[in-house]
Amino acid sequence: MGLRRRLAVAASEVGYNDKWQRARIGVAIVAPTQRYAHEVAEEVERFIWSRPEISVLEVTQTWLELE
Repeated sequence: MGLRRRLAVAASEVGYNDKWQRARIGVAIVAPTQRYAHEVAEEVERFIWSRPEISVLEVTQTWLELE
């Protein structure tokens, strides 16, 4: 898919492993600032939505801030 190489994020299949032609993909972003993390997350979404062979059923975002 190229998501990890292109955007330097961690990505993995995290759900629907037993369903044919369906997957839940998890993406982890570690960034020095909240703003940069949001920019990368938006870029990830744009990349996925731009792929005609992928049908997106749902998008959710969860943020964890550590200080």
